[in-house]
Amino acid sequence: MCDAVTIAIVSGAATMFQAKQAQKSADAIAQASFDADMQQIKDNRRDVALEAAQKGNSLAQIFQEKQASNRALLQGSGIASSMSLNAAYQDALRIQKQDLNAIALDEGRKYSELAYKGQDSRLQLAAKKAANKSARDSAYIKGATGIAKAYEGYKPESSGLSIEGGKGAIMGGTKGKYQPLGASSKAKYQGGFTR
Repeated sequence: MCDAVTIAIVSGAATMFQAKQAQKSADAIAQASFDADMQQIKDNRRDVALEAAQKGNSLAQIFQEKQASNRALLQGSGIASSMSLNAAYQDALRIQKQDLNAIALDEGRKYSELAYKGQDSRLQLAAKKAANKSARDSAYIKGATGIAKAYEGYKPESSGLSIEGGKGAIMGGTKGKYQPLGASSKAKYQGGFTR
């Protein structure tokens, strides 16, 4: 049969063990959530790059088709080159560059949003781990307090061990049998040892 002190000590230790296990579990869940977020951000970055490349390629293809159409129309009329054709070409090229720059700016904005999401995920992970550690520490304090309260009323009378003498020698229930090293033991061996 267990006494109240033993039960309190076991209960406190169990509380501390459960707190450690709960922290490990909560940290694992937080890490899994972070890993999923980071994988989603990685996938989104790939999608943003792919979308920008597709838009750029589409613009380039439209530009080339229009230029080919204009050249075909002018070739049929016998005009290989003209100032108006060059001006139209330069204007179309300028518009294409503006559109490509707009696509690149949009891509950069989306990348920065994803970078902020990644930083936010890292901060959330750190906050969750800190909260888990705080909860564990609180449970440790609760367990240790329970153990200390249980030990407060405990008096070690049944063990027969006591500390006697100024030098901290432990007397094991048989007074006088073991003596601390002191003046009396020095007197026994002052003559030295012989072989």
